[in-house]
Amino acid sequence: MKGIDEKDEEILKALKENSRISFRELANTLGIPHTTVWSRVERLKDLGIIKKFTIEIGEEELLYSKLQRKDKEELISLLIESFREREWKDNV
Repeated sequence: MKGIDEKDEEILKALKENSRISFRELANTLGIPHTTVWSRVERLKDLGIIKKFTIEIGEEELLYSKLQRKDKEELISLLIESFREREWKDNV
């Protein structure tokens, strides 16, 4: 099994920072052909080094967005429920 080199590490670092970056954009950043980026990513996946591409959810932003859709009664119920969950977790 062939190990990884510095370009592979650069690809991994870039994908860790932004897993949605296009291979073409990544190739331009690294100064290598996009087909090389594609083949290296495929090899890293085959080696099990890249297991999945994912997203990071901003929990606070998501909650704020949900709160904007609620009316006052729903908002109060949601806040009470959230408070109870936190209080329960703190006491466990």
